[in-house]
This record gives sequence, structure tokens and C-alpha cells, in this order.
Amino acid sequence: MSGSQLTHVVAFTLNPDVSRDDPRAQVAAAITGGHPATIPEIATWVCGWDTGRRPDSADFLVVSTFDTPGDYDIFQVHPDHQRGKNAWKQIATWAVADILPGVSERP
Repeated sequence: MSGSQLTHVVAFTLNPDVSRDDPRAQVAAAITGGHPATIPEIATWVCGWDTGRRPDSADFLVVSTFDTPGDYDIFQVHPDHQRGKNAWKQIATWAVADILPGVSERP
């Protein structure tokens, strides 16, 4: 991983009426897990269900990197990524953070 890669983090929280065993959640997780096979611009990709038991934990997390901002832009509009977003939109909310290493701000 190079020092200038963009890191993309997404934390999904299932809606109150949706469990991890819900077929829709399983489909959304499978689509998301399959992104590296269909989106070559992804440099690294780790995703999975949270194993913690804290009440404030997200349910599913993605941590990925992209070599260039252009690769990230291609990922954002890729049809498979859009398919994943649409699957999650039906069952969850999420928070996103995109960071570049070495870039920080102090209050």
C-alpha cells in the first residue's frame, strides 16, 4: 500500500426491523464482498459483519483503498457499486469517511 492511497471506510447500521439473518442483509453483504472481483480500481478491500457486542457498534464495515482519486471516482459510479448501495439503502443507514494519509487538521 502506498502512502498516498485514499482510504474509504463505510459503517452500515441495519434498520431496527432487519437482522443479519434477513435474506436482504445477506444479499447486500454478498454484493459488497464481491466488489473486488468486479471493480478492478479497488486496491484493497476488507469487509464483514461486526463481531463486537457494544450497543453503539455498526453492523457491517467496509475498509478499502484506492491508488488514485480517479480510481475512487470510477468506483463510485461503477454499476456493481451502485447495485450494492441500492441493496443497502433498502435495509440500513451508513456513515462514510474518506481519508488521505498524513492529512490532518487540528481544532
